[in-house]
Amino acid sequence: MNTEYLKTYFGMIKKLNSMKDKEYMEAFLVYNTSLICAGVKPAVTLTLMIINERDLHDLWIKYGKTYIAELNLNYEVLRQSKNSSTLIIYDYNQLYDCLKKNCNIEFLKILGYKENGDLSEQIAMLRKRYDMYKCPHELGIFLGYPIDDVISFMKDSRKHCKLCGYWKVYNSEEKAEKIFMLFDNIRNCAAETIIKGYTNKQLVEKIKDGVNLLMN
Repeated sequence: MNTEYLKTYFGMIKKLNSMKDKEYMEAFLVYNTSLICAGVKPAVTLTLMIINERDLHDLWIKYGKTYIAELNLNYEVLRQSKNSSTLIIYDYNQLYDCLKKNCNIEFLKILGYKENGDLSEQIAMLRKRYDMYKCPHELGIFLGYPIDDVISFMKDSRKHCKLCGYWKVYNSEEKAEKIFMLFDNIRNCAAETIIKGYTNKQLVEKIKDGVNLLMN
């Protein structure tokens, strides 16, 4: 992340910290799901705990669940403890399309997933394996990472990667660099939108408008 992006990020944090709990939680979720809302990533994982004296786990229960539904997104709890939750938040259609790629079907089948399982069955299996292995390698498939990089990491996580950003890149470095730049730009657009003080209902549309400009 470059200096300007860092400046914007910390400006967003300052803005978030000035918000009341409900507004804070909604803006926090918009920022963290901005890549999904922009249509460039099927899912994200998010761990909610106490941050800067705000209990995000509690705020999620009070406000977050409802707001995720308003964004037309879905979620499942991957891990739950007394004071924290780890979630996978996803767009149904994007994740469905991702998991239905032939290469992903074959890979997941090797790990025990149903070849023709529906999305709820695949996520249930992910949750089961998350309990078993804490963070199973195939989580990367659900998050939209290239299967070649997931397999390379799975075979030898100590292997020197070509690039490290949103995931560890072992193949197609140039393509990954472009994707990372797009992701950074979208998140920066989301942060700028939050700083400008748009209502949370306006944030997603502003992010989508910004993405359209970035893609053209």
